[in-house]
Amino acid sequence: MIRSALLGLAGLALSACAQPQPVSVLPFQPIDPIVTPVTFQDLRGQSVMVLDRTEPDFAVRRITTYLRECKTAAGERIVFEPNGLRLVDAANTPRLNVMIAQRGPVTGVALDGPDFTPAYQEELAQAIEGRSTCA
Repeated sequence: MIRSALLGLAGLALSACAQPQPVSVLPFQPIDPIVTPVTFQDLRGQSVMVLDRTEPDFAVRRITTYLRECKTAAGERIVFEPNGLRLVDAANTPRLNVMIAQRGPVTGVALDGPDFTPAYQEELAQAIEGRSTCA
């Protein structure tokens, strides 16, 4: 009797283990390459933002997040380069070029490309400050 009870319990334990268990999956977060700032004299673009007491990697993360969430249309993507990044369209044509520089506690962000406007620059400045207007 005890033996059959133990066998019954063993079967119950095995069937409990065989049940599929729910799996939680975290959303995929891309790991972006590190951008190496140039010196200010090597900075190139139509316009330059000068950010006092802002680390280059912080500015790049905020800009990248803003571009991904607010400015990347279907087929567009961000391409990282050694000293900055580009927003490119589906045909791989650059839409916005961003170059990063650093001198001491000051970071420079140069902007260029067909999509560049002073309003776009202001949107990026607000994104770096954490005041993004992107809906």
